[in-house]
Amino acid sequence: MACDIAIPERFVTLFRRHPGNVYVQVGITTVDDDVRRLMEPRAAPVKQRLENLELLMSRGIPCEARMDPMIPGLTDNDVSLDALLYELSRRGIRRAVASYMFLRWGIRPPSDLAWGKWSFREMRRLYTHKVTDYCGRGRIWFPPTDYRRSKYVDLRVLAAGHGVRIKLCGCKNKDITTDCCHPLPLPHDGHKARFAFRLV
Repeated sequence: MACDIAIPERFVTLFRRHPGNVYVQVGITTVDDDVRRLMEPRAAPVKQRLENLELLMSRGIPCEARMDPMIPGLTDNDVSLDALLYELSRRGIRRAVASYMFLRWGIRPPSDLAWGKWSFREMRRLYTHKVTDYCGRGRIWFPPTDYRRSKYVDLRVLAAGHGVRIKLCGCKNKDITTDCCHPLPLPHDGHKARFAFRLV
């Protein structure tokens, strides 16, 4: 489920009626709202995402951050990640899922997309690793294995310093991990359905 406003109270009430069956992921990749606006202009602002996490935590609803998509050269540097992990830790978040932005050759963002010394045009040259069975469908391109592996190691070290445990998205990083990014098994358990929501 995508949400670009405050989580409605009726949703929170619904979540609390299903303890053990609801787990929420809130997408957040930066605390710089100018960068967020550049890359996700129609998505929820940083403040709202952090407030969503605070609300869920305060009501005892299991949740984690989804640091996905990380963007090479823009949001994957130590300063940006450390600031984000600090804000997550302050709100009691102890788990997060991470992965890089992937590209599909048929989808072309504006070639003039840029922020300071970073540009989409230059970043795109890094996308040389092809995944042919992403979630069983189609092809996507990713930064090279060595680049991602090194950055994920750095991320986990930073996260540990803030008391946050990082999982990777195994759907997109099969060359690196067998982690699963889904918070709960989704098939029916008897007559009870398990619900997983992603709020972005």
